[in-house]
This record gives sequence, C-alpha cells and structure tokens, in this order.
Amino acid sequence: CFMQVCGAFFDADMRVRAAACDALGGFAGVKPQYLLQTLTKRLLTDKQLMELDQNATQDVGNMATEGEGDMAVGEKEALLSADAAGVFVVGLEDEFWQVRCAAVRSICLLSLESRLFREKALDVIVDMLSDEIDSVRLAAIAALEALHDKVVLAEHHLSVVLDLLSDVSEALRAAVHDMLGTMPLTSPACLLTTVRALLDNIRRFPPDTTRIFRALSRMGRRLNSLAEEVTPQLLAVTSPYLTTEPDDADPTYVGILVMVLSAAAANPHVLSLVPSHSLRHWRVLRERL
Repeated sequence: CFMQVCGAFFDADMRVRAAACDALGGFAGVKPQYLLQTLTKRLLTDKQLMELDQNATQDVGNMATEGEGDMAVGEKEALLSADAAGVFVVGLEDEFWQVRCAAVRSICLLSLESRLFREKALDVIVDMLSDEIDSVRLAAIAALEALHDKVVLAEHHLSVVLDLLSDVSEALRAAVHDMLGTMPLTSPACLLTTVRALLDNIRRFPPDTTRIFRALSRMGRRLNSLAEEVTPQLLAVTSPYLTTEPDDADPTYVGILVMVLSAAAANPHVLSLVPSHSLRHWRVLRERL
C-alpha cells in the first residue's frame, strides 16, 4: 500500500499528488530502508543502508526497543523497490506549493516514526525554509517545532532559521519566534548567536518585542545551562549592546534580562553572574510591567 501511494506522486493531477503526499504521512511502522529511499532518486543497496544506519545512531541494537518504529536493516536486503525512489524529492520540487506543503507535513510525521529517517530528513526540512512561498516555509517551521524534542539544530541549520527573522512577513517571524522557544541548541555559541539575532529583530521590527520576550524567556528556562555560560558576555559592560550601565528602557537590554533571569529561575548559579545594577533594574521593570 505504501508503494502504491508512492506511485501517485507522478500523477498529472496536482490534487492527486498533494493527496498522495499527505497520505504517506499516515503510514506507521514502515521499514526505514523504504523511508530513506523516498529521499533519494538513486536506488540504495544494502551496503549503503548499513552505512546510513551506523552514521545515524551509535546504538543500533536498541532501535527496535525504543518504540520509534525503526527496524534493523537485513544484511541480505535486495535493492529497494523503484516505486519509492525519490518520491519526496519529487514532491518537494513540485511546481505547486500545495504539493510541497503536503510533502513537508508527511516528512515530519514519518520523522516522528523513524530515527534513521529523521537524521536524513532534517536537512531536507531546513532546505524548505528557503522556499519562495510563505505557506511552504511556515510548514517547514511547524515541522521543526513538532520535532523539537527529537532533533537538534546544528550551526548551519540555525543560520538558515535565523535568516527568517529579517523577513517582511510578520506571520513568518512569529512562527520562528515560537519555534526558537522550543528548539534545543548545541552550544553556548549557538545560544549567543540566537539571542543576538532576536535582539536585532527587536530593533528592526519593534512590534515583535512581546513575542521575542516570550521566546527568550522559554529559551532561558530550557537552556539554562547554556545560558549560564553566555550570561557574562550578554551582561558585561563591554558587550556590543551595553557600552555603559545599561538603560532599563532599552528593549534589547530588557530582552537580555528576560532570558538571563528566566534561566536563573531554573538554575540558581546564573544569579551569581548577574551584576547588582541588573538585579535592581529587574525589580523596577517587574513593578513597571
């Protein structure tokens, strides 16, 4: 049945192709070798699948016991069916945005089922953030947010995401703010880059300020260990944002305090890194807000 639906990706009717894309996301328990084949037009051999398997996880033996739908790849697996070859590549390159959106949604759903597929699909989803149609980019953002507890954005992924903060679409920026509040990051440098990008967003689009404060607060609580490492840089007098004792009316400074003190609520060690004037400012701001 999975292979039959794959065949519909090549139908002449856009509505049929979109329906086929959506339908693939509803399949559960599909072998990861078939899922992986949908992401490449080149037929994969068993040897290639084993290499992908080893690169995707260091603990292949536990894959079948973690409830994610993954199945070990057999050593004597024959060449995969050509019906699945590159169907998502075709869907994501379709001229109609409705088909591309449906493909992104299904890739997200199947990524929830298979860790092996998810490892390869992340790059594909991030690539769709550069689509020319806002609806497709919003679908890709929604997919990343849905996968927030299963994937980690690397630096090159994060760069693509943060570029969207300069987009003229308020809906697109709002979706990025919400997503950043949920996504894990890999390093203090990534957190620092993200915070600075959000502060620049406040400067460029002041109406976004409230949403950005909400995102910074969530980031601080979730990533409190990373926040502890970047707090001295964000609150130091030598910071690129703060040349003298900061102005508590400056929304970028308030944004820094929101992130840092949200982190301190979850990690008391952060509080020891906060200058006394910042604590004083925060008390004033809380009364004001």
